[in-house]
Amino acid sequence: MRAGFNRDRKGFVFSLDACLSLLIVMIVVAGVARVGEAGLIYGQHGYLRLQRYANDALETMLLTNSMDNVIDLVIEGDNKGAEDLARAELQKVLPGEVQFKLVIGEGPNPYLRVYPSDDEARWENAFRTSAEVAVATRITPRLRKVVTARVLAWLDDPLDEVFMDEVELGTGWYVKRTNDELEFSDELKFRSENYNVVFIPDAEVQFSATTVSSLVTYNLFGGKLVVGGDTLKNNDTGFCDVLWLLLGLQRPPAGWGKPRSLIGQPEFNYMRIFDTTDNITADYTVGDNIGYSGENYYQYVYKPFPSPKVHVIAGWDNVPSGWTITPSPWAGIISRDADYKIPWLGWTFPAPTVLFNMRLAQSAMDPDLAKQPKGTSDWINLARRAIGYVWGPEFTPMTLYVWRGQEVG
Repeated sequence: MRAGFNRDRKGFVFSLDACLSLLIVMIVVAGVARVGEAGLIYGQHGYLRLQRYANDALETMLLTNSMDNVIDLVIEGDNKGAEDLARAELQKVLPGEVQFKLVIGEGPNPYLRVYPSDDEARWENAFRTSAEVAVATRITPRLRKVVTARVLAWLDDPLDEVFMDEVELGTGWYVKRTNDELEFSDELKFRSENYNVVFIPDAEVQFSATTVSSLVTYNLFGGKLVVGGDTLKNNDTGFCDVLWLLLGLQRPPAGWGKPRSLIGQPEFNYMRIFDTTDNITADYTVGDNIGYSGENYYQYVYKPFPSPKVHVIAGWDNVPSGWTITPSPWAGIISRDADYKIPWLGWTFPAPTVLFNMRLAQSAMDPDLAKQPKGTSDWINLARRAIGYVWGPEFTPMTLYVWRGQEVG
C-alpha cells in the first residue's frame, strides 16, 4: 500500500512542476505579444476616438438646430455666413488638436466646404496628406425644395434683362447671361455641369441645329429647362422636333406649320391657375387670375402630350369665337415631370421642363404698354419658382472629415 501511495505522490509532484513551467511560458509569450501589438491597439483606439468625435460633432449640430441654420444661410445665398457659423459650431465641440473639413452637398460643386480657417488650399492639402482621417455622414432631417440655382440664361431683349434682374433679386443664384449663340452653345456643350437650369424666357432667334441638339442633350443628362415666349415659334423646323417632345408637347400635324396664335383679344387679360399641386403654383389658389397683357402679345395653341407626367397648371379658359381648342384647357403653363420617357425614341429625360406659353418678360416689364404691365409680381414669382424649385424633395448629405493635426499657418 505504501509503495503505491509513494508512486502516486511522485506523479502528482511532477505534474505540478510541469503546469508551473507551462504557466511561466504562457506569461512570457503573452507579454511579448502585448508588446508587439501595443502600437496596433493604440492605433485602433485612436481611430475610434476620432470617429466618435466626428459623429458627436454632427449629432450636436443637428440636435441644437445649428445645422438647419447653416443650411438656411446657404439657401439664402450667404455662403460666408454659413461657413462662419459652421466653423464656430465645430470649433466648440471638437478638441483643439482635431482639424476638420465639413462638406454640405456632393459632387465636384457642393453647396459648402468648411475648414478651420479660410485658407482652403492649405487645409485641403493637410486633409489629403493626413495619415488618418475619420468620416461621419448625415442627411438633413428636413425636406428641402429650394436649391441654390446655377442658371444659364438666354436674354436677347432689354426687357428680358430687366425681368431677369427682378427674378434673380435676393436669391443668391449664380446666373450666366448671354445672347451670343456660340457662347451659349459652348456653355451647354462643355460646361453644362456648371448649371442646373437653363432659362430662355423668350428667344427671338432660330437656334442652330447644334444648339438645339445641345439643349436636348442637356435635359437628357439631368439639366432643367424653363422656356417661354416665342422660343418654340422661332424654333419650329424639323431638327427641333425633339425639343418640342421633351417639353411635353405634340408636334402639329404635317402641313399645319407653326402653332396657331392669337393676339388682340381683350378676354385674355389674365391667366387662370388650374393646379396648385405643382411647386410653381403652390403659392396660389385654384381659380386665381394672373394679369396678362394679352391684347398686346401672342398666345399659342400648344397640344400637350397625353401623359400623366405632363400637367397644364395654368391657362386661358376663354376660347375665342370660331376656334376649337382641344384638349381643353387651353395650355398656358405646362409643367413636365422628371423621368419622362419618349417610347419611340427609347429615351428617358431625368430632369423636368417648364413651358410658359406667353411673352413672359414683355408682359411683366414692358413700359410702353398703353396700360401698366399686368401681373408683374406674379410673373416674377412664377418664373422664380420654376427656376429655383427642384422636382421633388431633396435630401442634402453632410459629411464631416476629422484628423489630428496642427493649425495650418
